[in-house]
Amino acid sequence: MKFLKFLLITVITLLVVFIGMVVFSNKILTELTKSKDSEFENLKFSIATREVKFDNYVLNGENLGKGTAKINIKKTLENGILSNKVYFSNLTLEDVDLDAINANSDKFIDSYVDSLEVPQTELEKAQVKSADFLLDKESKKAQLIMDTDGMITSKITPAIVNIDKLKKEFTEIKDFSSKASKVKEINDSIKPLSKQIFDQKKQLQDLVMNIENERDIMLENTSGDLRHLDVELKMNDIANVGNYVFVDKGQEIKENTNKLLKELKIIRSISKLSKQDISEVTINKNQVVAKTNKQKLDDIIINLGKGAESRVQVSVVNAKEVYNINYKNTDLVMNMIYKESEKIESEIKYIKANFLSKDGNKDMSLDQKLIFDGQKLVKENKTALTEPQKLEITEKIKTLTETRYNEIVSNYSDQTLKIEEILKSLQTKITELDNLYFNLLKLQGVSAVTQETNPIVEAGKAK
Repeated sequence: MKFLKFLLITVITLLVVFIGMVVFSNKILTELTKSKDSEFENLKFSIATREVKFDNYVLNGENLGKGTAKINIKKTLENGILSNKVYFSNLTLEDVDLDAINANSDKFIDSYVDSLEVPQTELEKAQVKSADFLLDKESKKAQLIMDTDGMITSKITPAIVNIDKLKKEFTEIKDFSSKASKVKEINDSIKPLSKQIFDQKKQLQDLVMNIENERDIMLENTSGDLRHLDVELKMNDIANVGNYVFVDKGQEIKENTNKLLKELKIIRSISKLSKQDISEVTINKNQVVAKTNKQKLDDIIINLGKGAESRVQVSVVNAKEVYNINYKNTDLVMNMIYKESEKIESEIKYIKANFLSKDGNKDMSLDQKLIFDGQKLVKENKTALTEPQKLEITEKIKTLTETRYNEIVSNYSDQTLKIEEILKSLQTKITELDNLYFNLLKLQGVSAVTQETNPIVEAGKAK
């Protein structure tokens, strides 16, 4: 009995000691890993797996979210003092808001990215195309004319026939009191009819006004086509052909350069500002993977999204804060040298498909070099052209000049003719409603009623 009691006390004691060790070790590790720039919040250490879990990693005031890390503690001798040193073999961050990181302000990086202008060779997407404009107005015209014809056939013509009948009845009545009632009946019939005609006429006039106000869209689009042609001619000039790099790939270059440099910056900050050494950092399920320590960044892989085209590999070698970054996708390669807050040099190679047509080689390599010192961006066209390529480009410019201009002008002429036809159809229908209204006014003149034939009534009877 005493032995069992002793055993129970021993187990309870060991359990209390173990729990105390875990709690105490969590507090010790929290203090060992804490620095003025970084801290792991609610850190929990597993003795069995030698792994820590934490609810949030705060780096330089920015919350990077929860994660885990493999941990080792070694005794080190620094300045003659023996102390414990924490090493992370892997730091995994599970829920980092990379969009927020990429949106963070960095004067040097932002200045460089903003200087990478993407040439505008097309109309703004918000601009309505001339063909769509014409189609919309033609559709509205057809609907309005159909509605107007339907109103004339089903409402106005039968009503005029009825009013004419009332007028004949008026002439046959001898009693003045009954005549007065009949006049009121005629006027009550005419009044709503007049309103219907005016309302329908207003819809037609509104569409005419709308077309007149918006028809300059066609002229603006034609002007945009001519500007596009001018840019295209300049772009296809032998001296400027390399600028297709920015026309076709400018937005991709801007977005991914910003992403690369700012995600590199956060990785470097983790390495520099953390109190402990970290051999590898993984962010958001391998979206960013970096082998790193306080001295250098050996290798980083940044995945920009799904598919081979958005996969980016970055090799970074620290030589006095200078990094060599290699970006690759299907048809674009960037080799970038980045000296933090001082200089960026980028060599860009873009394989433009189907640019040429002769000699069985349609693809062409377009090369550019960019140099940025924080103040200005210098572009150097490094595209090397063969003599056959130069000849074909010259012929291409000649063809564009001779054919495309005539095509643009001819299209505008056709568009103008179509819009005039639409306006003419609307105006014809407005005139028809005016004539109907004037004939209604004649029907109001009861004192002048005769047995003459009313052409509108006869037309209505014929229908």
